[in-house]
Amino acid sequence: MSPRPLENIRVLDFGQYLAGPLVGMMLADMGAEVIRIDRPCGPVWNDPAAEMLSRGKSSLVLDLKSSVGLRTAEALVARSDVVIENFRPGVMNKLGLGPDRLQQINPGIIALSLPGFASTDPDLAKVAAWEAIIAARTGQFTDMGLNRRLMGINTSFTPLSLASAYGAAFGTLSVLFALGARDRNGGEHIEVPLASALLEGLVYNCEQIQDYPERYKSPREVELDRRAAEGLAMDLSYDELTEFLDPFYRTYRCADGRGFYVVAGSIATHPHRVLETLGLGDLADELPDFDPYLDSAQWPDQWSLRNYPVGVRDRKRVADAMQAAFLTKTATEWEDLFGRAKAPATAQRSTREWLADSHALASGIILEVESIRHGTMRQMGNVAWLADDPDATAKCPEPELDNARTHLPKLLEEAPRLHTGEAQNLPWLEGLRVLDLTNVIAGPTIGSTLVRFGAEVTLVQPVTPTVDPWNAVVFGLHAQRGKQSVLLNLRSEEGQNALQKLLERSDVVTINATDAQRDALGLSPERLKDINPRLILVQLDAFGGPHIGPKSDHLGYDDLAQAATGVMTRFGGGPDSSVFAISHSPKKKAWRHEKLVA
Repeated sequence: MSPRPLENIRVLDFGQYLAGPLVGMMLADMGAEVIRIDRPCGPVWNDPAAEMLSRGKSSLVLDLKSSVGLRTAEALVARSDVVIENFRPGVMNKLGLGPDRLQQINPGIIALSLPGFASTDPDLAKVAAWEAIIAARTGQFTDMGLNRRLMGINTSFTPLSLASAYGAAFGTLSVLFALGARDRNGGEHIEVPLASALLEGLVYNCEQIQDYPERYKSPREVELDRRAAEGLAMDLSYDELTEFLDPFYRTYRCADGRGFYVVAGSIATHPHRVLETLGLGDLADELPDFDPYLDSAQWPDQWSLRNYPVGVRDRKRVADAMQAAFLTKTATEWEDLFGRAKAPATAQRSTREWLADSHALASGIILEVESIRHGTMRQMGNVAWLADDPDATAKCPEPELDNARTHLPKLLEEAPRLHTGEAQNLPWLEGLRVLDLTNVIAGPTIGSTLVRFGAEVTLVQPVTPTVDPWNAVVFGLHAQRGKQSVLLNLRSEEGQNALQKLLERSDVVTINATDAQRDALGLSPERLKDINPRLILVQLDAFGGPHIGPKSDHLGYDDLAQAATGVMTRFGGGPDSSVFAISHSPKKKAWRHEKLVA
């Protein structure tokens, strides 16, 4: 078994509530020693969720307002690698542990600050930036979806803590990147404002494109434009809204009354696959099917089955036929059929149902942890893990308050950790070569994120596009920026030879695919190890986990993950009005990191 990536890293977690502790939890899940620094009165958030965020950590009570407590904290900083805090700007300075002081104590320390708003914001830096305040300021309550705008229920409050979730994700990435570059850059102070992180997550919802072509507008966008131009009220009922939902991007009712969500508008073959699974092959053969990458003036019909959205002429006919078919079986039966047919769709569930779902538990997406205070708890699984780590899902419960006290004398006997580096201030990922084999949105966003921090990313795309133009062009503006591109036919010998040469020179390869899809492309871990023993495979899919479950090879997208886990039901207000919270985001996907070693 390979060691966990962060086994030799020590983290001091001064975080409170969600964002900071979530970073600490993810680092602990990857092997770091995380010490939670508690106030004399204990944690400020007394909630079962806080216990989950403390799993794998130890606790040390320090009174930072006393000289003894401050000196102990300084001694720990000298013997640590990472400090996390999510206070308002200036609080750590008042405590005597601001960024400059941390660097004086330990020039190699990686200090992460997660304020609500940027410390350089003259108007908002000092605002008590609770989750709802950040959401209101950045548009989370107003830019969350076309459905709510058409129904006239903006502004709409949601309890989803997206700012902290995105902030923790970007914070964790930043810490990992900075640790990797520490030998040449030395220590760093990193600031990830939660408001900035939230807007990053909302980017696919709030892109504004000048002269946006009509061919890319969804039926709901067209209706929004019409109502705005004619001065009509935004007052559609949920039932009336269905007229403007694309047949391959909506919820249907099954024989048991449960909703079943289909998201099949991104890959050229998926709409046809959906209709075949429903027994509507004859209907599929009647529908227009041509290359949608032609100039729209050259289209032989108003829409193509390989392109989102479905045209006005056929939208109701297709949706009605699909609804009638769905009523012949239960949602569970359809989920099994769609999974085996590799057609992306899922049954709608509540979060309570997802916590008890057989696949979620078998795959390790949901874990059972024995909590000291609450007994058996079901918690979120790892966000990232090594494929050859059989204990990735084994979790220590939350710590007893101040349980690190007994080990403190031994810890303070250690020599200070003096990672000085050369302070070259180079991009964190400079020199890293990444081969990007992903498509649609979540996968490509990995590559565009790596580019921003200095990596050289080469995007491999098929000679004949498999992704519809809406995804490739509109979302590609953000998801593909900064990359080099090469077109290869990976089903040909020539294409496979070229791919092998690219793999030989790469450090990382990214792919969003199930294990079966990965292996069909000749990218099994065994083959990659033979080609390049140093290569790291980063694999992303919708329903995979550290272990194999009944749905591990089911296809899916962000929206389907939301439908399966109860996010859509919570945001929509109930099972009869479920809507997705944020479409097309890279959030809540299961990452699999496979480190291939000789």
